[in-house]
Parts: sequence; C-alpha cells; structure tokens
Amino acid sequence: MDIEDLDLSDEDVVVVSATRLGGIQKYGDLAKNLGTTLSNAGLTQWFKEGVQIEYLRTSGGGWKKGTLRLYLNFVPEEEDDPNSLDSFRRELETDQ
Repeated sequence: MDIEDLDLSDEDVVVVSATRLGGIQKYGDLAKNLGTTLSNAGLTQWFKEGVQIEYLRTSGGGWKKGTLRLYLNFVPEEEDDPNSLDSFRRELETDQ
C-alpha cells in the first residue's frame, strides 16, 4: 500500500467517520482538535487501522475517499563524530 502525503490547507473540508471527531469540518479544525482526542483514547484506531475519511480541496477536484492513519517518524539528531569520514572531509575543506 502506498502512503500518500496530503498537503491539505486549513480551509479544505474533511469528513471523518466513526470517531469522536466525526462529522464534516475544516482540516484546520480537525488538526486543532486531534490532540485532545488522542489524549482521551482511540490511539489504536488512529495508529493501526486508521479512520475512514473523505476530503474536498478548496481548489477543486471533487470528494476523495481514503483512510487517515497516523504514524510516528523518528529523526535522530546528527552527532559530529570526530572519527567519521564526513568530519575528515570537512576538515580538509576548511584547511584549503
């Protein structure tokens, strides 16, 4: 299954079914209310199964159906290891 990143604007319309956030609302309102909903429960549904939604962009294109699933993305901080090749390359670049 392909994961598609949606770049919805705050004014785009979203229909969420079968959750506490159910109903028709603007994406911006959904994003604001999501934190409260997740802190109250329902994590399994949002992170594993996802919730069924439809969205309508203000730019047009009609209603689109799909599943909205949340996931966490860990991005480690880069450590400057003095023994790494990148550190050695940077030293060579600054010496020239």
